[in-house]
Amino acid sequence: MSTLEVKAIQAPSGYNLQMPAGNIVQVVSTSYTPSSTTTFNSTSYADSGLTLNITPKTSGNKILCLATLNARAFGDSGNDVDGWNNLVVGSTQLVESRMVGDNLGKLGDSIWFPYSNTFEYLYTTSNTNAHTFKMQIKVDASNRTHQMHTEMTSTMVLMEVQA
Repeated sequence: MSTLEVKAIQAPSGYNLQMPAGNIVQVVSTSYTPSSTTTFNSTSYADSGLTLNITPKTSGNKILCLATLNARAFGDSGNDVDGWNNLVVGSTQLVESRMVGDNLGKLGDSIWFPYSNTFEYLYTTSNTNAHTFKMQIKVDASNRTHQMHTEMTSTMVLMEVQA
């Protein structure tokens, strides 16, 4: 049996060395724990603080985004804790998910309801510019509150997949 050992593979000048389709080209990841509690009580989306950049090696490759946003919602007597989480790249919405907490605040005393919202999205690139992925939060009504708390860590992983 023979062993081929190399330190690097480089394409000849003028050629683009590519991995076979489906291979992972690069992986970037981050975790986010706010240094202070951040409160969201707007019915318009606001950035959560969970943000990650990736620059594709090849135009047309795909970016697999795996993100988990950990937050909490406040409910008190008579108020639900409904809200929305949004995954965007740049200013383009990729996927939106509703966090529903009907009647949770009607259980009695004021409560904080922790939740975890996980997103998986396969995004196709059209260039080799840097792409910024981020999670956003909004509430259904102005009397509702969501928070990114200092004891809650959110994560995001971006994997470039060869087209």
